[in-house]
Amino acid sequence: MKREIKGFIFGFLFSSLLISNSVLAEGLTKTIQVMFNSINIEVNGQKVAADNILYNGTTYVPLRAISEMLNKDVTWDGSTNTAGINDKNFINDRIKVIAEDPYKQLKTTEEVAELADSIVLIESYDYNGNLLGTGSGIFINNEGYIITNNHVIEDSFKLSVITNEDENGKEYKDVQIINYDETLDLALLKINTISKGIHISSTKPKLGSNVVAIGSPLGLFNTVSEGIVSGFRDIGGSKYIQTSAPISPGSSGGALINMYGEVIGVVTAKIVDGENINLAIPNDVVLNFIDNSAESKRKIQTIEYSNAIYIGEVNNGLEHGYGKTIWFDGDIYKGYYQNGMKSGQGTYYWADGDIYVGNWVNDDRTGIGRYYFASEGTIYFGEFVEGRQEGYGSYHYLDGSVVFGKFNNNELVGQYAYFDTDGKVYVNEIRNGVPVFIK
Repeated sequence: MKREIKGFIFGFLFSSLLISNSVLAEGLTKTIQVMFNSINIEVNGQKVAADNILYNGTTYVPLRAISEMLNKDVTWDGSTNTAGINDKNFINDRIKVIAEDPYKQLKTTEEVAELADSIVLIESYDYNGNLLGTGSGIFINNEGYIITNNHVIEDSFKLSVITNEDENGKEYKDVQIINYDETLDLALLKINTISKGIHISSTKPKLGSNVVAIGSPLGLFNTVSEGIVSGFRDIGGSKYIQTSAPISPGSSGGALINMYGEVIGVVTAKIVDGENINLAIPNDVVLNFIDNSAESKRKIQTIEYSNAIYIGEVNNGLEHGYGKTIWFDGDIYKGYYQNGMKSGQGTYYWADGDIYVGNWVNDDRTGIGRYYFASEGTIYFGEFVEGRQEGYGSYHYLDGSVVFGKFNNNELVGQYAYFDTDGKVYVNEIRNGVPVFIK
């Protein structure tokens, strides 16, 4: 027995009396047949990964799920406070993830280990082709999208992804960085292949439940280890799953999988002072990051120059907001831009080891900052103007002594205080470029 609903489909959720497992909803231009069960909705024979709700004998179906299946947009009528489906095609740029298996069953460790085909090895290189490090990644769908840690790809100029497609591994060198978040320590990559994704669970794992970690520690491709969910931690405002599954450097970006074969976390860190105290980024954080990586939501874009590559926020074709630039010569800048120029807080890493952390104005170091001189091991902390040490600041030397005074065009001028390694303070003065002891 079927029931028809004519006219617009009202509300964000439309409803019908549950007389059978099937209902017809007739919109303005076409009829939709909706099949209900406890897991999925089926629209015109196609499954929709969205839950429906049975409440007081009425089944509520997410309208957005129906509209996406029909490739139509959802509209809102403010005068009648109703939502409906119209004939305007909408752009659905959400990045797909492998849908939940409605018939999921507990698996053995050996069966979970077979998911290793969905784990990749990631190699990070500088511009000259020198290997910076290795890590792991997880295919999340069949379109070549890979979730990993941001620190796996950080500061890399070139990336290589090695999959388990061939007996000896198949290498992909054309790797796109779709999105990254340094705070979450997550990154989304893409390679051109048909991949085997793993479903990312939307359910919080239970304390003490068995898990399997799969990654490439020390570059050992697809290493499998067992453990349990040991706890849930909040460290520095970030959420983590603690697990006893052994990991090592190179495991970062790999999968923490429950015994249903679902990803419950992205392996991210090992506590070196403890025994099997390891951390993974929880599945809810990962899913939210993936959702925010859709083109209409993400802020990250890539600009390629003749001598550098920029990955970050863009406005009118220019670097604007937060991003990072990696130059061919090995220099790296991470920080804020305004209209294509470094402005605001940022960190510049020179290829020779020098580092500046501080404020920028119109591409120049201007304001308060800290400059580390790698060749000397000294640090200047103080005021800068257009890249020069200008104003009050202090020099900190390797032996622990400190000089504090006023600088002009990178030179110490006038009287200054000298703190020696014994804690004694001396007042000196620069006269004709020479330090003179005063008291």
